[in-house]
Amino acid sequence: MKNKLLFKRNLLRLCVVGVAVALLGGCASKPNTLNAPPQKKINNIAAADINVELGMAYLNRRKDPIEAKKKFLRALALAPKQAAPWYAMGYFLERTGDVAGAKKYFDKSVALAPKNGEVQNNYGTFLCRNGNAKASIPHFLLAVKDPKYIEVGEAYENVGVCALAIPDAVMAEKYFLKAFVANPGLPRSMYELASIYYNQGKYKQAQAMMTHLAVVDKAPYAQVLWLNIQINKKLGYKTVVASDSKVLLAKFPKSVEAAYLTGKKPTPKKVAGLNVKPVVTIPQPTNKVVASKAKQLILLNDKYLAKK
Repeated sequence: MKNKLLFKRNLLRLCVVGVAVALLGGCASKPNTLNAPPQKKINNIAAADINVELGMAYLNRRKDPIEAKKKFLRALALAPKQAAPWYAMGYFLERTGDVAGAKKYFDKSVALAPKNGEVQNNYGTFLCRNGNAKASIPHFLLAVKDPKYIEVGEAYENVGVCALAIPDAVMAEKYFLKAFVANPGLPRSMYELASIYYNQGKYKQAQAMMTHLAVVDKAPYAQVLWLNIQINKKLGYKTVVASDSKVLLAKFPKSVEAAYLTGKKPTPKKVAGLNVKPVVTIPQPTNKVVASKAKQLILLNDKYLAKK
């Protein structure tokens, strides 16, 4: 299941425009410095943001932790009072095995921007991933209170994911439903709701949620196919059962779900949730985007990464 890791900033665009204006005005009369924007500070923040994005690309897509760390350290040097470089460095340390060190960086990001939804969401995901599911919940709920935070559905979904880890099925159902209402395009929430409804014996509701899921995410997954087979068995839809069974065995012959289907393993009484971590909102650009980001750094006079 694809996790949507979203990172939207307009500040960079403003900065590039600001640089262009400053260059065009080089031959004009001396500007009024009292009203001039703090150009260097703005450039540093924008450059730090791009360094964070490049760091995530090196860490997750290019599998190059050394270059990733360079980018995160550069971001911290450029904008030490901004939260993003701190939680990005925290994420790096967590990924490379230093959870205790990571917590210090995540703590610092929260101290710098306690009302920022992205900061609170990312801190919550860190806590949940590292065995503190119950403590993570308040941070996701703080995230959705930020009127500027866009990924409200994802934050509610994170509450549901971490509620399952507690485990608290009632809370999970409540917040997966909130996530679905806030963002009907979240396949994880749809699957989890379908599995919860199935386990409650609400087969029609489970089927309705799987119908939504099929529209949003058409790619077959073993767990999704298995759940759909079980739901349609209960509803007596033999044609769907036969069709999905065929696809499951053809595409995922070595999966545990295929073993259930062929009787090699006993079929569980309840359907399990997906083993997927909560969603972070840290930028993770594709390899195609990396070169473009590096060029933007040149525009922002960040010579450190001009060669990347």
